[in-house]
Amino acid sequence: MTGDIGVLPHRCQGRLTVGSTFPLEAWKKLPMQTERLEVTGMTCGGCSRKVNDALKAVRGVNTVAVSLADHEATVSFDPEQASLGQLEAAVRNAGYGVGEGATAETAQVSGCHCGAK
Repeated sequence: MTGDIGVLPHRCQGRLTVGSTFPLEAWKKLPMQTERLEVTGMTCGGCSRKVNDALKAVRGVNTVAVSLADHEATVSFDPEQASLGQLEAAVRNAGYGVGEGATAETAQVSGCHCGAK
């Protein structure tokens, strides 16, 4: 690839979107960070959607992939706009635990508690 302007993602309210032109050199400098969070308490697809939505609502988050089977969320974000602590807080505020920091109360929830029927 050259340094030409091409069709690449650009920032739009802290997120990357596809379809607009963006200088390739600037694209290479975007400071994306990817973290994998262990999420406790998810029991159904509604739970994973709730975690997904909570993480996507954090300013600076680019992509989110939540795996119910693996009890984890993989998040790509701009560390200048979001922090690991904010991502963990978003998961906890949605009603789920995060890794070793999960509270005993959250970890002991049995059955679905996402509100999905």
